Amino acid sequence: MITQELPGEQKAAIFNLHKIVGWFVFKETTAEQEDIDLPDLKPAFKGDITAGQRLRAVLYVYWEQNGSKGDFDAYYKKSIENIISQFKE
Repeated sequence: MITQELPGEQKAAIFNLHKIVGWFVFKETTAEQEDIDLPDLKPAFKGDITAGQRLRAVLYVYWEQNGSKGDFDAYYKKSIENIISQFKE
C-alpha cells in the first residue's frame, strides 16, 4: 500500500523549518546545481520595515497613549487621510 502521508520523522523535519527564510526547490528527479535558477535576494529581517509600516506603528502607539478610543483601523484611515490632505494643500 502506497500513500502520500509522510512518516512522523519527515513531518517533524518539515515543521522544524517553520518561519525559516529560504528557497524551496522541487524537481521530481535529482536536481543538479545548473538546473537551479534562484534569484539573488537579500532576505528582509525584523528590523527592516517600510516607512508605511513604521508610520502605522507610530500611529498605533499614539492611538494607545490617547485612550484607544474606537477602532484602530478607522483611526488609522482617518489619520492617513488627514496627512494626505495636509500635503495636498
